[in-house]
Amino acid sequence: MIASGAASVPAVLRAVDRRFGEFKDALAELVCVPGVSAAGFPPDDLRRSAEVTAAVLRRLGIENVALLQLPGVPPYVYGDWLHASGAPTVLVYGHHDVVPPGRADKWTTPPFLPVEKKGRLYGRGTADDKGGFMAWVAAAAAYLGAAGGSPVNLRFLIEGEEETGSLNLPAFVKQHRDQLETDVLVLSDTYNFATGVPALTWQLRGLVQVDVEVTCLGRPVHSGDFGGAVPDAARILCRLVDDLRAEDGRIDVPGLYRDVVRPSAAVRKRLARLPFSEAAFRRGAGMLPGTRLERERGVGVYAQLWTRPSLTVIAIEAHPLHGAANQILDSARAQISLRTVPKMDARKAGQQLVRKLVEKPPAGAQVAARIVRTTPWWTSEPSGPAFEACLSALAKGYGRKPALIGSGASIGFVKPFADTLRVPCLLTGVEDPGCAAHSENESLHLGDFRKSMRSAVYLFDELGRLGLAGLARPSSRGRLRRRGRYSRGQGIGLELRRAGCEGVYDADALELLAGGQVLAQDEAAAHRLRRPHDEGVPEGKRATILERPRRLDQEGRVDGLKPVKERPHVGASLPRRQSRTQLSCDRDVVLLQDLAADSPAPRVPQERQPIAGPLLLRAHSRIARVDEHVRVNEDGSGHGARHATGRRRGSGFEASLRGNGAWRPDSRAPPASAASAGRRRGARRSCSPWPPSPAPSAEPLPRP
Repeated sequence: MIASGAASVPAVLRAVDRRFGEFKDALAELVCVPGVSAAGFPPDDLRRSAEVTAAVLRRLGIENVALLQLPGVPPYVYGDWLHASGAPTVLVYGHHDVVPPGRADKWTTPPFLPVEKKGRLYGRGTADDKGGFMAWVAAAAAYLGAAGGSPVNLRFLIEGEEETGSLNLPAFVKQHRDQLETDVLVLSDTYNFATGVPALTWQLRGLVQVDVEVTCLGRPVHSGDFGGAVPDAARILCRLVDDLRAEDGRIDVPGLYRDVVRPSAAVRKRLARLPFSEAAFRRGAGMLPGTRLERERGVGVYAQLWTRPSLTVIAIEAHPLHGAANQILDSARAQISLRTVPKMDARKAGQQLVRKLVEKPPAGAQVAARIVRTTPWWTSEPSGPAFEACLSALAKGYGRKPALIGSGASIGFVKPFADTLRVPCLLTGVEDPGCAAHSENESLHLGDFRKSMRSAVYLFDELGRLGLAGLARPSSRGRLRRRGRYSRGQGIGLELRRAGCEGVYDADALELLAGGQVLAQDEAAAHRLRRPHDEGVPEGKRATILERPRRLDQEGRVDGLKPVKERPHVGASLPRRQSRTQLSCDRDVVLLQDLAADSPAPRVPQERQPIAGPLLLRAHSRIARVDEHVRVNEDGSGHGARHATGRRRGSGFEASLRGNGAWRPDSRAPPASAASAGRRRGARRSCSPWPPSPAPSAEPLPRP
């Protein structure tokens, strides 16, 4: 039996301390495998890294451990523990691949032989990211051993190509979507604010990588015979790279800053609250005495790192020093890394950089540049029950108030996960400023490793006590309100996301039924979208968006309907879930019917037939710019929602998710400006009063 509530947490924390040596040894076992994912390194080592990771997960009690692999792609490691009935599910992501060890002579210890000294564990991958995901595996193992189970359901996904850009992750997520079903996503690959000071990351920069090659000669020539008259490819390459930086510190690429937005007031306030020590920053970066910080004029260091684009030369080559001769080289090459920020398109930015490099080459040199790869930026608003639980857990685990930070790094897996799963994404990690990730002498602070495990224990407990209904409640940090310009003729929409079917459907009043019908009644009624847990949606359906019905005739047919457009509706047998959602709109209705049906206006069925399967609803209004995400849970509740307020035809409108899963549009007294705008335009009241008059055959909603 699983111990419940806070009573089990002290026992689990004691288990973490008691078994810390075991968990540290498991991490050392992982570090011993040189699983480098970069080109030119043995793929067998990368597979062995996945196999050892899987063995460690099995040994620590994780179930259903397996290697998942796409053709020609390094293996992923999957495992789960799914016995917490009715509790939220947490998906923990990490990666077992590492970057190359770099210069062997710069390491003070062997890169793949972990060595502990002065409270740190040295070795490639100790911090990035084997230590990161091991902290969460250890917390799960402590729960399973000390409490007999976890307060939440757990899934683990450990990737094998993160260090090369996670290029195949979107395809993997799409193919294995069912195994990644979750309510909260934890990504264990980011920095803490300082050693001993935890952080929750809310923003990542993107990345575009460009290779450039300058060629001037058909072959190297004697530098004495031709030097001074023949163009030097290496020198011209250096000129091109140097020309990319303007005097004010900005990147000198035409059009690059056109899509860069100024940080919002909330973000600027968030950055201003963070303490900054230049001495500590220089020490963490390994800057030598006399070197100066470089940044845009008038921009702080945190803002520069997290909200502004940057350009770095990450590789340059012409001829190795060893074996160099008195030659003018025929060509020279460089690899340039450009970091992008929110609203920038990585490929567009890369094309602008390529154009700058090739348009006016010095001395008529031949310059070739190409985009090698791109990684999208990611940002979120760190508010809501999941974020609050994470901040609370970090504070308890570390004994320090956590910082909300951005990151200048680019992590390829975040955007695909965030876009596909549409759940809260919690980015935490065990890296600190002195860990030297991606450099020689990478290390993990063992004190922070233990504190990270304790924080994971607290987070599992917090999420378990919140439950699915708790994750659905509005943030106690304040309502999310979005107001937009008043506009006539637009209604509130409902977006359905389902296997093979995506679309925005507006409705005067609607009820979707899996049998292929639509109920449209009088405009004042609130109508219900019902999806009990009976069976899968049949295949072979079509969805037709219809213009506003004029009436419902006595025979139960929708009269005056004209098809606007059609889209396929593909059914699937999907997990058992249920919800009940109410809405009231003023424009169109949607018709679901058999593909063989002739009429777009069928009879209204006497018995209501269900729509089954997991459904992601997104209620939004182009007028109010309301943007709400609702995930339907097994108990009929939803999560991921926020309050939103907007104006609609002169009346106030507020939509909020209730604990019982009912999406209720409420009539509110309009702001004076909205009401006056409505009077000026002759707008009428279009939101139904709450509670509505129920449809004759409708079942009553459960009370919130």
